[in-house]
Amino acid sequence: MKGNGLRRLRLARGLSAAQLAEAVGATEAEVLRWEEGELPPSGKLLALSAALGAEVEDILRAAQEGADTNNSAAGEANAAQSDGSAAENGGDAAQGGAEPLDVDRLRAEGAPEWLRAEGEREAAQAQKPAPVRVKERLSSPTNGFTRGERIFGYIVCLLAAAAAIFVLVWRFVPQERPLTMDNYERYCTLSFQRETYGITAEVTSEADIENFSMVIEVELVSMYDIHNRVTRTVTLADSFLETGETLRGSAEDFMFMYGGHTVVSIGGTIV
Repeated sequence: MKGNGLRRLRLARGLSAAQLAEAVGATEAEVLRWEEGELPPSGKLLALSAALGAEVEDILRAAQEGADTNNSAAGEANAAQSDGSAAENGGDAAQGGAEPLDVDRLRAEGAPEWLRAEGEREAAQAQKPAPVRVKERLSSPTNGFTRGERIFGYIVCLLAAAAAIFVLVWRFVPQERPLTMDNYERYCTLSFQRETYGITAEVTSEADIENFSMVIEVELVSMYDIHNRVTRTVTLADSFLETGETLRGSAEDFMFMYGGHTVVSIGGTIV
């Protein structure tokens, strides 16, 4: 069996692995690893010496015996595989070449229950081939982030990039908008000038406008009688009105002056 040196010392004291672990302040799994060839830590050597009733040198020698047994078992397993008998010799290599406990003898001698149970466990393991240990490759974080966190970060970056592209397109790509009665004052400046024979209406564009048209009703007031009023219609139109361009239209009527105006209709597309 692997690490039979330490295990033999433990059994000689009549201790189970759990009892030895409690005595030295370790876990049962640690004790089993020591018995399978792992060197006990230096901080546990004195406690092991006291619990097993052996010198520290004996403890180290027993641990070395376990390591040598493991190495020997590995060599025997490799030699058996090269001869084409890997399946049969694998189980023997796993047991390290030592004899398992005699369960029948333990029962006849009235050994403790835990010792008989351990003998039965070893007898059962002797009938099984050594398990093949597959080293599991665990995914480790990259740059301090797990795989899920990195995926989430990529998604957030893609969404942010898409939003930035949308804003740029919306900001710099011209968007066609209709010119209406509600927004024309934002894109058109309307003024009136007194002329010799009437009133001139002027509209100046603050944006490029296609198919521009505007119909204005201009109220004219007599210079001699403010109750004498007339209305004239002025139509301004152009297929394309550039930014800063001015259109003019006249409402001619001698002896009248500007009294007010009303935009009747407006049309066009802001580009």
